Amino acid sequence: MDLQLQQREKEGIQILDLHGRLIEGATEARLRAVIIELAEARTVNVILNFAGVTEIDTDGLGALVFL
Repeated sequence: MDLQLQQREKEGIQILDLHGRLIEGATEARLRAVIIELAEARTVNVILNFAGVTEIDTDGLGALVFL
């Protein structure tokens, strides 16, 4: 299953619920794009919820470190 992102807000905090696999290619690129978009909007309070993530490869981990 590809990575699914659901974005919600609670008390001024953006929460990204991640579901699926965070792996090389479109899935990690999509996460990068969403985080960059939040940064450009000057959103500073962001939580990544990994409860639904089933797999992370080295590229996915690299994307997390970069972000």
